[in-house]
Amino acid sequence: MATRPSIPDRGRVLLVCDAAGRTLCDRCRVADGPLSRMRGLLGRRYLNAGEALLLRPASAIHTAFMNFSIDALFLDRDGVVLHIAHDLAPWRAAAKRGAATVLELSAGVARARGIEPGEKLRFISPRDVARPANEPDLPPRYESQTESTDSADPRTRIGMALAFSIPVPEGR
Repeated sequence: MATRPSIPDRGRVLLVCDAAGRTLCDRCRVADGPLSRMRGLLGRRYLNAGEALLLRPASAIHTAFMNFSIDALFLDRDGVVLHIAHDLAPWRAAAKRGAATVLELSAGVARARGIEPGEKLRFISPRDVARPANEPDLPPRYESQTESTDSADPRTRIGMALAFSIPVPEGR
């Protein structure tokens, strides 16, 4: 079964960054169910700064019944921008053959951020960006969670698993 490593699960709010790590939007909703894709941005008067909608799967969109213009970024399965429909006005349509997803942003955001076709976007869960202050940064609990090493010396494995070195007595 194929996985989609670059775009997380349905309904989640994501942070979208370009290849340089600049934030494109910090509140991106994923719409990948039939009803959520059908509703899209209908009923909204505008998109707030930093908001976006990711339609998946989609290779074509329309702005029928919408009240505002949008930028539509057509992406392939890996998050690479294939085409940008700038300032798509209400009652218009846009499509791109080969697109797997469409990222809808406020009009003018793509130009303002300098996004161009061929650029790869990253989708990050906000929970992955900031760890709560009360959550300690602990080493992995199990050996299988550490990176493998070619060294047969157990002291090296222990040092990797604990992320700091502990002196191990030599005489045993």
